[in-house]
Amino acid sequence: MSEVSKVQTLLNEPEIFDELIKQYDSDRDCYEHLLTQAKQSLETFEKYAEFYSICLEYGPTSYVQSQLEKNAIRSLKNMVLQTSTAGEQYPIRTVAQLRQRVDTYRDLGVESVTQQSVAFTILEHIFDDDGHESYAYEILSRLLSSQPSSPSDLTAILVRARFVVAAETASRQISLETYAEELFINFPDPRPNDEATALEQLEASNEQDYSDRGKVDLAASALSRDGDDKILEEYLYLSARDVVERYRHGHRDDPWRGELQLALRQWNCILNAFSETHSDERRSRSRSYRHLVVGELKSGGRWRSQRDIQSLPEANFLAAAGEYHSAAHEIREIDPVRYIKYLSKSFRYQATGAHYKKWGPCHGWLATQLMHGQAVKIVTDVINNGDPTQRLKETILETAAFHNFRGHRAAAVVAFERRNADSLSDQLNEARSYLDTVPGSPSEDLLNVLEMLEQALIFEDTGEFTEALKQYRRVSHPKLDLRNRTHLVEIKRAISDDQYGQAKDIAENEFGDSSPICTAVSLVAGGAADTPSIKPPVLEGVSAVDEEVKWRLTYLVHLLSSADSDLGSDQVEHLLYEV
Repeated sequence: MSEVSKVQTLLNEPEIFDELIKQYDSDRDCYEHLLTQAKQSLETFEKYAEFYSICLEYGPTSYVQSQLEKNAIRSLKNMVLQTSTAGEQYPIRTVAQLRQRVDTYRDLGVESVTQQSVAFTILEHIFDDDGHESYAYEILSRLLSSQPSSPSDLTAILVRARFVVAAETASRQISLETYAEELFINFPDPRPNDEATALEQLEASNEQDYSDRGKVDLAASALSRDGDDKILEEYLYLSARDVVERYRHGHRDDPWRGELQLALRQWNCILNAFSETHSDERRSRSRSYRHLVVGELKSGGRWRSQRDIQSLPEANFLAAAGEYHSAAHEIREIDPVRYIKYLSKSFRYQATGAHYKKWGPCHGWLATQLMHGQAVKIVTDVINNGDPTQRLKETILETAAFHNFRGHRAAAVVAFERRNADSLSDQLNEARSYLDTVPGSPSEDLLNVLEMLEQALIFEDTGEFTEALKQYRRVSHPKLDLRNRTHLVEIKRAISDDQYGQAKDIAENEFGDSSPICTAVSLVAGGAADTPSIKPPVLEGVSAVDEEVKWRLTYLVHLLSSADSDLGSDQVEHLLYEV
């Protein structure tokens, strides 16, 4: 039976899945083969969805579910842009059709598929692809040619995006007015049962706090009822602001990268198309927000994305720091509290960038420590050199506490990298002393890991390598790389147990023939030793290396490897234990 026949048979007789599995290595293998054929042979999306429904019930349910959660949003995007096998087979031409398929995936239990996740994934791929970006208006207009009858987040997002991409290319005011009129006609009302007039809704929106999501909804509803430039500007401002603020306040699962990209284009539109009507304060805030959203796009990705991680831009914390510093400059005169917050974030990104890039001593952590200390000096000078309001003073004290906490935490990492257990203990205590004064309940994960590493260092220093290994193997943290350190301690234990063959195997496999570690182990074992490389970086990837001992060991084994002699092997073994 051909693969195509198997798919058709499965649709008619779902129970046959158990029989089909026997022809493959596993139920997953069976599902993957059938899926490939289903994408090519099933003529309608409805049949394609039915295939998934059968596989969820009769096939490897958990695997099929996880694959749908992972790939369904991207599949819908491909159907809109027709950029895959399924995308070409089941093209989506209108928002109404897209909404139906979103609902179909939801009916299959795919929770990751929402109107927002699909809309912002589509926009992200349009904005990232030169081939699509130049036709963004045409793509969005095609989708909006037929809309669902009921109000829809999907429609609202795409209508807003179409106006913004059109506004970026509009060369004359009459063109912008045409695109604005297009938005007014198509924008759905998120509050269809609210009988207030557009003006009343706008006034109600103005009275609500910026933290209230209803503020944006009221402005959106007003926009749907009255095509007015003032309401349009307010809605664009509020919706773009909301994206930035949600990101700043740590909602880590929100927003989507495509949402940030759209917000950036909204700020461009606001600053270019509505600048003549802006007050000085609104203009400063808009410029500041624009810097923030650029910084957030560059800052490493707390945002969500459906793109392959290899296709995403690398985090650029230093560039993000520069954007936050510019944002602080823009806002300084009109909002000193935000000035301090943005300035603080610029230092935080600088500090993060240092250990992310591992620039400077101790894999960048010394620079991180110093930058946090510098931030404390700069923000506290605002108190010492002026007469701040109570709110500003509280913000400065909280900011200083935050940087002191981060600074001592970084100093604890520096102490570990320098193999100073006493200093490590002191810095951990100092960092914990700020926990009650730092807003937002900062994570103690790194502190807890460092406490375990303190014990590992003590065990190493006392020659208890088995206990040290237990500690190293128990801990992991994304900001620390302990892999090579652990292998080095494995070598120490093997040598202390006279297991020289094991020590040599670890040294060769993990550090390479040209490493001083490999040469040192060979000398200690009494065999022939290759001359090591002494060209920096030497042991750069190993944590907690004593710099002085490293270079004593490196030059000693370089010298001893030049002659067949056991002279100095005891000293080499001693240095290996200390490195």
